[in-house]
Amino acid sequence: MGRTWSDEEQRKNIIALRRRFMDKGLDSFMDYQILEMLLEFVSSEKLMNEKAHMLINRFGCLATVLDASIAALKDAGLNEPEIMLLKLLPSLCKRYYLEQGERSPFQVTDEDPASLMMPCFIQNSEESSVLVLYNKKGKRVFCDTVQCGKATIPEIMLNKVVKLAIRHDGYRAVFGINHANGYAYPLSYDIDLVRSMSESLRSISVTLEDYFVYGDLCFFSLRELDEVKDCFKMKTR
Repeated sequence: MGRTWSDEEQRKNIIALRRRFMDKGLDSFMDYQILEMLLEFVSSEKLMNEKAHMLINRFGCLATVLDASIAALKDAGLNEPEIMLLKLLPSLCKRYYLEQGERSPFQVTDEDPASLMMPCFIQNSEESSVLVLYNKKGKRVFCDTVQCGKATIPEIMLNKVVKLAIRHDGYRAVFGINHANGYAYPLSYDIDLVRSMSESLRSISVTLEDYFVYGDLCFFSLRELDEVKDCFKMKTR
């Protein structure tokens, strides 16, 4: 066990971390240093370096600390302000990426819809589905969660997707979903849903471009499956 830092040493260390961040960002920081700097803002305790090391040793890395449950963080000895800050960060990042995407009127050829939808599934343990719509000029006109819950009801889902496509004058659609098992691989349910969705959208002259199944920071495109490739063909007139 290392020696205990004096109050002055701790103060100088935090000042140095803050200056380093302002000058160079977080790229050169260790995980425990990021936690140390963050916790210093909300804690009255002086030895944040020790607490940051303890969290990394206990949970493994920065991401697993942020993903830890409130109960687990309490068991680790964190107080309420510290827990609130750590649980706020992933949600804040999610909001940032979603709003950043909303501000950018990319064309279809300029953006990756799969990556665009990824933040919608961050820290989401429930099954959720996301729809992205583009108009005839290729501009994104909609990107949001359309259903969230333990069980997705196909009839309700399809009705919402069709209504949104009509409301936003959609021409092309991309759909994303995650499953409770956490795997980025389609279930038989997805095969049935993609067929029904493609048919429903074609009835209003909207093409389903892709259907993604999301797992832990990865995804699978149903366009890769031969049995449903016809669902993604452009509608000819």
